[in-house]
Amino acid sequence: MEHVASLIYTRGACPSVELESHVDINCINDGGVFVPVLPLLESPVEQSRKVLISLGKQRDNEEMSPLLPIEDINKFLSEQCRSLNSALKKLEDSFPPSSAQTLISAAEASLVLLSHHIGSIAEHYCNGVGYIEEMLRSQLVSAIGKEIQSEDFTEFILFHNRKLFKNEFAPKPFCHAIRRPE
Repeated sequence: MEHVASLIYTRGACPSVELESHVDINCINDGGVFVPVLPLLESPVEQSRKVLISLGKQRDNEEMSPLLPIEDINKFLSEQCRSLNSALKKLEDSFPPSSAQTLISAAEASLVLLSHHIGSIAEHYCNGVGYIEEMLRSQLVSAIGKEIQSEDFTEFILFHNRKLFKNEFAPKPFCHAIRRPE
């Protein structure tokens, strides 16, 4: 069945099906809602800004940050609010009001939409962090020239310890078994 018939409680006891008010639950999705979580970084270029009023002393590294300016972040968030309000308005038009005593009303549809949107935000965040980690990893591998393993790191530390310390002062490897007295 393409549509779900809404259930109305008659006399507070058992639900009855009202076939006249079909609602399409497939319209509850967050496909049109903007997700403001993106792995965007800008090249750090010094920006010359004309300031009429100083709001306080800025740190030197603030203008050279690869992060997006706060104005762009606010534009992303306002687009998210606009598209979310638009999607919620469509749900209010598609579903009966919560006072109609139906199984699926605009309030439940809104909760489902918001739950889907929260899941999308979390998924975009995980994907963004994964993208940045992979980017950093590939840069590190290209800078070193190979993928290093734990044995390579151990060899590196031992080599530099031999260069830094005289033999009598070099750290000695140790391993102690920790057991309870019997």
